[in-house]
Amino acid sequence: MQTKRHTQKDIPIRNLCSMPIMPERAPRPGHDALTERMIILIAKKWVNGTNLTFYFQDGSAAEKEKVRQGFNTWKNVGIGLTFEEVNNRNDAIIRIGFVDGDGSWSYVGRDCWNIPKNQLTMNFGWDIRNDLDTILHEIGHAMGFPHEHQNPFAGIVWNESQVVNDLSGPPNNWDIGTIRHNVLDKKAADEIQGSELDEDSIMMYPMPGAWIIQPPELTDGISPAPGLSTRDKLWVKSFYPEEPFVETKELELYKCHQLKIKAGEQINFKFIAPSTKDYEIRTFGDMDTVMVLNEIDQNNSNEIFLAGDDDSGSNFNSYIKIKMVKDRNYMIRIRLYSKSKIGNTTVMVY
Repeated sequence: MQTKRHTQKDIPIRNLCSMPIMPERAPRPGHDALTERMIILIAKKWVNGTNLTFYFQDGSAAEKEKVRQGFNTWKNVGIGLTFEEVNNRNDAIIRIGFVDGDGSWSYVGRDCWNIPKNQLTMNFGWDIRNDLDTILHEIGHAMGFPHEHQNPFAGIVWNESQVVNDLSGPPNNWDIGTIRHNVLDKKAADEIQGSELDEDSIMMYPMPGAWIIQPPELTDGISPAPGLSTRDKLWVKSFYPEEPFVETKELELYKCHQLKIKAGEQINFKFIAPSTKDYEIRTFGDMDTVMVLNEIDQNNSNEIFLAGDDDSGSNFNSYIKIKMVKDRNYMIRIRLYSKSKIGNTTVMVY
């Protein structure tokens, strides 16, 4: 669907998503360009097959049902993530509030790991009962996707004084740090989903032409078409293909298993604990990975997140130490950023 062109007076300043500011990962000295590219690309993405549990802190029945519709819309694209509503906030990766006046926002992808269980990871600060696009946008952030208008390939030259003037006043009332983080600062080239701007992406802000000096074709403003764009759907499926495409092997105690995967790929291991005790799971070799441990529920249908470790940007390997229970089934999911061309790369539980 083509974006409908508007004059700037047709695109009012509206309530916009304000992503929380998180510390940026520092590049590791000595990384080559390809390694750094893969780390940036996957940095906040979940391992495929993750069951993203969510919990409603509050909200009306109509608000909750609309958010459920948003999760179903993303799931129906055909992806390897699942979404499960839970009744206990301590079991939830995504904790959703409806705090009026706090804006609509979400932490991005695996940043949710670092947020205490008594805090929200997503909020809807205005009436979203007829605003599915805001819901889809925030869920997009929770899956690990940044703002599309910060695409460095778009060539946007901002009218910074106009952007600051409009966003520092009602209805957003943002400070300059929030404005730069959400609009003016460009994202790393490898973090963005394409080599050109997707004006219809659900991750794009609607914005008046007065904000844009260049390129000329955007100076009438941007008004994305409703819903997920064609490229949104292609991009989410490229990161999270449906599970049958991911190899799963049995992991044996005290035995090294080789990680025969390429950068950006993933491998899964099932493990049955032979006794109840503390176990250590570690990767070995010159590589950067994210490793996640889930417990498979007794119906063998869903996975419960237990622990994760991301060793990118460090001189260490992924490592998890945790108590596991006899005869229970566990899933270890490992996604590779990069590895050396020499030497074996393995994983072991002991």
